[in-house]
Amino acid sequence: MMGRLYESEQSPKKDSSLAEYWYRKAAERGHVYAMFNLGRLHDINGGSPKEANLWYRKAAALGHAQAHFYIAHHLDKGRGVTRGSSGSFPWHYKAALLGDPASQTALGEYYSTGRKTPPDATESFRWYYMAAQQGDPMAQLEVGECYAAGKGVSKDAVEAYKWYVLSEATPWPVIPIGSTESRRQSFEET
Repeated sequence: MMGRLYESEQSPKKDSSLAEYWYRKAAERGHVYAMFNLGRLHDINGGSPKEANLWYRKAAALGHAQAHFYIAHHLDKGRGVTRGSSGSFPWHYKAALLGDPASQTALGEYYSTGRKTPPDATESFRWYYMAAQQGDPMAQLEVGECYAAGKGVSKDAVEAYKWYVLSEATPWPVIPIGSTESRRQSFEET
């Protein structure tokens, strides 16, 4: 995809406006990844959050899991929308069902704390575990916590240790909307 070529840090021809031009051209022809990348480009380059949401919603309508996550995040933070308007939970839920580990972790947090849904330790563990199996370090840490405390699963010190070690060994990635820590903060703020 031409947009990716112009967006890449490794490209000798890095040019955000050309990346946007090519992403828009592909998005207008129905290319779901171009729609998502156009939304992401508006997010990371200080563009319009409303424009980002428009493209995320178009990509989400075509089943793009990460687009659902970003919509939920924007709803939680009030980026380009009224904070909390129409709720982020359904967007995280759709993304989680599509396999997005960040949304699976968010659901684990929501069920654990009782925010946006009644508390349910078993359901919390289930979502954390799905994300942990995909390598999400925050979810791996939470799975370790669940095993250590016996929350939603039988208490098991060996399993807890295993998940703590995995979380420590897994890089905590930086995502365009902030670090993994900002994901944790977004849960605490909502």
